[in-house]
Amino acid sequence: MKKYNQPTTKRDNLHFLLSTAKNAIVKYSINGILLLGILSIPLKSTAQSDNYTWSLKFGGSPFSNIINHEKTYNWYGNSTGPEILLVGLGYKNYILSTSFRYFENTTKKDLPYRNTNYYLPGRSNVRMVFWNVSLSYEKEIIRRIFVEPNVGFLKNFITSNIVDFEGNEFEIKDLSGLTVGVNLIKYIKFIDGFFLGLYISGNYNFIGYRKLSSDLINNTFGYSIGAVFKFTDVKKKEQLKWI
Repeated sequence: MKKYNQPTTKRDNLHFLLSTAKNAIVKYSINGILLLGILSIPLKSTAQSDNYTWSLKFGGSPFSNIINHEKTYNWYGNSTGPEILLVGLGYKNYILSTSFRYFENTTKKDLPYRNTNYYLPGRSNVRMVFWNVSLSYEKEIIRRIFVEPNVGFLKNFITSNIVDFEGNEFEIKDLSGLTVGVNLIKYIKFIDGFFLGLYISGNYNFIGYRKLSSDLINNTFGYSIGAVFKFTDVKKKEQLKWI
């Protein structure tokens, strides 16, 4: 079997610029998973505290995580990185949003690549950028606490420090799939039409890792803890009162 090589220095590209935003690895918290569980508990809906038609929010998280399964974990492990450029445009209760999540790990072992005679060598620096576009529906369950189930398109851009026999960066196949999940957000109002939101989100990503190698397991779970700023076209004359 043939192996691709690894250069001794990193290449200056977008993924290394993103890596400067990477934060320290956070311990996985069972409390975070349990917190998502309350989203499945039926709660009586209340009147929405703020009246608006359009909304715009942006933010991100230094604590975005992916949890891989079995053979994929044995090759890549789990990873923590930033979620950046989180932008959402909302009309009434519907929100179209996009974000990028950056992960970087050193692989644990050699990996047969796409059922060829080549191996991706272990201890390679492999970077994954999850870009997603999703549609969500927000529902206020308690005063300015919102639940947002969502579904969307996900693309995983994969690069590495592996080079081919001519010294060029070896191109690893990008992967696309579906992502489904839910966000729980608590908004704090500063002034009419301007809010700070603290969120925890969980999603299941249907990614075909077996397209890279039959040694891997498809799909991965992810979650994030972060913050967003939200702006709305608040209608003062029609403002709803909290009772």
